[in-house]
Amino acid sequence: MSGAGRRAGGRGRLLVLALATVLVAAACNAPPGEGPTTTSPPGPVDAVGRLDAGGGAHVCVVRDGRVLCWGRNLSGELGIGESGGYRATPTAVLDIHTATAVTTGAHHTCALLADATVRCWGRNISGQLGPGAQLPWSSFTPVAVPLEGVLSVSASNDHTCALLQAGTVRCWGLNERGAVGSPDIGSVAPDPVAVQMETGSGPTELTGAVELSSGGLHNCVRFSDGRVSCWGSDSNGQLGSGINGYSSTALPTAGDLDAASLSAGQRHTCATTTQGAVYCWGRGSDGRLGNGSTSDARQPVAIPGLDDVVSIDAGDTHSCAVRGSGGLVCWGSDTHGELGQGDPGAVQLLPVAVPGLSDVSTVAV
Repeated sequence: MSGAGRRAGGRGRLLVLALATVLVAAACNAPPGEGPTTTSPPGPVDAVGRLDAGGGAHVCVVRDGRVLCWGRNLSGELGIGESGGYRATPTAVLDIHTATAVTTGAHHTCALLADATVRCWGRNISGQLGPGAQLPWSSFTPVAVPLEGVLSVSASNDHTCALLQAGTVRCWGLNERGAVGSPDIGSVAPDPVAVQMETGSGPTELTGAVELSSGGLHNCVRFSDGRVSCWGSDSNGQLGSGINGYSSTALPTAGDLDAASLSAGQRHTCATTTQGAVYCWGRGSDGRLGNGSTSDARQPVAIPGLDDVVSIDAGDTHSCAVRGSGGLVCWGSDTHGELGQGDPGAVQLLPVAVPGLSDVSTVAV
């Protein structure tokens, strides 16, 4: 899930392949009775700076400050001034000219601008666009979130979180199972909520975070010293703290991970370490933890055979990691060919190399 804030892309072969795959799939899977829209982006789509495909059924990229989106547009999540249907080719979001990153939720999208502010668009039933949205249900064009000094933004199912320059975190939207960080579970919070962290002597405002990643109903942050803390749903152990349920305050993940990067999937979480190892925790079905098991793990478990990983991304039912050699490995469900093995196949409980890739820099699943 992703984001951008949760997920970032580069110009390597993987992104070119990912873009080509999504564009072809969108054109071939048009809803019955609808033909693909032919609106073209202003310039070549291979000049991509950042990509996020971690939300619902739409994809967005940043190129030269513009945001280009395609896919489903039922709630205005493409930001093109209207809703309904889909776009099978990249289409420019209105009124965005200085974007540096983009993140997609299930039915909404947010962009981080060069002035460290945020704009969001799409569905707003749960306040996931923030208090800047004037329409009660959705906004088909970007609206400003009243935050400054934003380092990264991460959209999820029905909520959004932002990491600020002070190392604090603000979240807004549906507080299902504490995902927004409010103790009022199940409430709607359009105004950004300051996330608290558990210190052992009581909760206090979370500070010092350097990385943020949002899953389906949970969020995690990494600190400069390699610690990881998570909050929200722990239905399958995705908080990694050993509890069973949920927490509206950020709880420290068990063990000394010495994390170097972090990615929260739909119901699982993965982190790389400064030594290049990978640990995952949460839901284990479909082999998404990569440790050879389908059992849930409520604390981080090591993925065998990985000691040189430089980038990782956790998706819904699979995950992928970039190795120091530039190769790519993936694990989990291969129902739709998402593991890149050539033909859709069975679940992979351990990492398998994606053939033909040797110069990958980042991955977005």
